[in-house]
Amino acid sequence: MNVAQNFLAAALTAVVIAPSACFAVDTNPEDCTSAFEAIGSDTNALVLPAHPTPSSNLRLCVRWFVYSDEIDVARNGSHITVLVIDNGFSWSPNPTIYLGENLGQLPEGNYSIDVGLQDVFHLPPDPPGVLAQGLEVSVSPDGGAQPVSAPTLSKASLAALGALLVSLVAWRRRTA
Repeated sequence: MNVAQNFLAAALTAVVIAPSACFAVDTNPEDCTSAFEAIGSDTNALVLPAHPTPSSNLRLCVRWFVYSDEIDVARNGSHITVLVIDNGFSWSPNPTIYLGENLGQLPEGNYSIDVGLQDVFHLPPDPPGVLAQGLEVSVSPDGGAQPVSAPTLSKASLAALGALLVSLVAWRRRTA
């Protein structure tokens, strides 16, 4: 399925088949607003934490200009489709609005997330728009953390450093 078909399927699930599958959304949550301010880029979606483990509760944060009170999440294997339902009532232009949705825990693996926007105010509804496509999330036991190695010096470097320190001490004694 292409992206438009995924979003359309999610919209049908949200509106027709299983309206109870829609979740209440947090508007302007502190963790999402802080995360977007910290990265300072033009991305419209991100996942917190940045390096999740299987025990992490993932949170999807979306930045856009619509008021929404519902988000539909559909998972098919390693692909997750998220549909932000625009409730349609707005006094444009809106300020930037941050939305947060808990995705819960995911098993170890690599995931791709597509985020769409469904306007349900108009009849018939407009086709879903794409807010973010192919957002990659890797869930690993160590959270994807890179091992930290201590800096090392060769014997020659240590000898040179020692000689420098001895000469500095000698110079300091002479000038004191």
